[in-house]
Amino acid sequence: MKKQFLAKLLVLAMVLTMVPVTILAASAATSTADNNDYSYSVAADTIPEELPESGVIEALPQGGVSNAVISATIVEALPIDDDGNIVLKLVTTDAKKVSVSLPISALTEKSDVENGLSFECSQVKITIPGSQLAKAMKDGKTLSIVVETSANADELPTVTVYVDWKVVNIKGITFDKV
Repeated sequence: MKKQFLAKLLVLAMVLTMVPVTILAASAATSTADNNDYSYSVAADTIPEELPESGVIEALPQGGVSNAVISATIVEALPIDDDGNIVLKLVTTDAKKVSVSLPISALTEKSDVENGLSFECSQVKITIPGSQLAKAMKDGKTLSIVVETSANADELPTVTVYVDWKVVNIKGITFDKV
């Protein structure tokens, strides 16, 4: 009798732990005309095959989020400005959050320690000095920059730099609101 009671209690606990997941999944779904058809909004990655002549990549937001995955081919084609920085520009109109990822191997092939990275999106322009960029990228595979806008339009967006999705503290980054 105790075994049956414990088994029932275990099943009840498992069912109750699934309730929050079910509620979250249901709240994320948007119903269309008939109640049996659901669609989910997930931000798609923008993966350009080549750099446009304008040098600007368009990363259209979905659900307020723009994701761009930049290939080694694109990194090789990125221009270098007069200050010696590799320049990456994204058009991310109306995005609340912008995420861009670049292969570190391509960045190190394109640059030397002197070359920094200048990243500009519709919210902010940041420049990472070359020496700090080289330190941050050491032994990593992917450099990612995430920009999140604030609810207050007067504030600068929050910028987080990751190497292999680990936060990196980089000194000397300059910020300019666009």
